Amino acid sequence: HAADVAREVGPLGERNAAAGAVHAHQEAVERRDASRTRVDALLTQEREARAERARWESRRDTLAENMGPEDATAGLAGAPGVLGDVASLLRVEEGWEDAVAALVAPFADAALVDGLGSAVDQIRRARADGAGRIRMVVAGDAQEDTCPSADVALPDGARWAEEVVSAPGGTPQALGAMLRGAVLCQDLDQLARVLDLPGVRCAVTVRGDLARGLTVVGSGTATSSVLALHAQYDQAVAGADRATRREEETARALVEANAAL
Repeated sequence: HAADVAREVGPLGERNAAAGAVHAHQEAVERRDASRTRVDALLTQEREARAERARWESRRDTLAENMGPEDATAGLAGAPGVLGDVASLLRVEEGWEDAVAALVAPFADAALVDGLGSAVDQIRRARADGAGRIRMVVAGDAQEDTCPSADVALPDGARWAEEVVSAPGGTPQALGAMLRGAVLCQDLDQLARVLDLPGVRCAVTVRGDLARGLTVVGSGTATSSVLALHAQYDQAVAGADRATRREEETARALVEANAAL
């Protein structure tokens, strides 16, 4: 009887062992296929991240080439007493860049200098070199970024310029004086209405049409101001950084996925 049981168990054990081996092989194949699928997906993500980074970097570089001043102001970068440029200093709420640039024109991309003496020195240097026009803003004592009184009710969508502009350490006084009493408007109809409100010194539309006193400046074509270009440049830099991080994270995940094959 024991011999009969052994004879029956032997083939059964062999069958069980074979079935286990087949099952283990099947699981190994499934894990390998899942790993390959994971690798393929990561390779696609890496290509997409690389392409996205290239697009942002191309846009960033193109904007960088077109942001600088078109006159001799560009040559002031790095000169003694020059602290930087106005466009890089100001922070403007998205959508109002062209309006603010019109308000502070022609100083939106001017050089920021540490004092009147430095400005005079740069003019002397420009004359000695036979350079063209240079535009400068004296930093002076920065004023605190404040909002105008809420006593005056502006039309829906209109904003006081001082509400949408800020700068690290405060806005330079020279620029603050240009913004004070200025209202940003959605369109020309709003511009005409706000000029009669108390405390309103000037008004400008979102496209940069400006009315100040008895002077009006406008344009029939829409163009991007230097402040708008700077905002787009900052967005491109941020986009390139995000894509680079995504590409690096995907590359690390790929190493792990390949090791699992």
